[in-house]
Amino acid sequence: MLLGSVTAKVLHDTPVPVWTGVHSEKIAAHSPDRWKHALCALGDDARDLPTLRWAAEFAKEQKLDVRLVHAVTGSEGCEKDNPSLSEFLFGVARERIDKLQAEAGTDFEVCLHRGKVSSVVCYAAVGHVSDIVIIGRGVIQEPFGRFRSGVYDIVREAPCPVISV
Repeated sequence: MLLGSVTAKVLHDTPVPVWTGVHSEKIAAHSPDRWKHALCALGDDARDLPTLRWAAEFAKEQKLDVRLVHAVTGSEGCEKDNPSLSEFLFGVARERIDKLQAEAGTDFEVCLHRGKVSSVVCYAAVGHVSDIVIIGRGVIQEPFGRFRSGVYDIVREAPCPVISV
C-alpha cells in the first residue's frame, strides 16, 4: 500500500525529473530501442505547461509518439443523471488542454476519461500500450508540500515506468 520511504522522499524533494519503475522485472525485459509510445498525464491549468513542454522535448529526443490523458473528475455518475453537465465538464477540459497545447506548441492526441486520476492514467497506459508515463509534480499547499495528489498512486499503479517532472 505504501511507496517506499526513500522513493517518496526523492520524489518529494528532488527538483529534477525522476524515473520510477515499480515493475522493474518488466522494464528489464523491455529494451529502450523498442519504446514507441509515451503517455503524458496532465491537469488542465497553467501549472501543467512545464510538464507538457518537458514531455514534448523528451519525446522528440527519444523519437516517441505522445498521447495526452486527462481525468475529468467530478463527472462520475452525471453522464446518466445529467448528460449536459457531463458534456460541459468534458468541453471545458478539452478547451483548457487545447489552450495548454497552443502555449506549448504541441498538437498531441488527447484522451479524456472520467474517474480517479490514477485509475484513468493506468487505464489509458494499458489501452494505448504506453512504454512510459510522464507526470508532473507541482506545488500545492497540502501535507506533502510540493507533491500533487495522486502522484504516489500513479507511480504505484502504472503498468510501465513513470517519469515525474
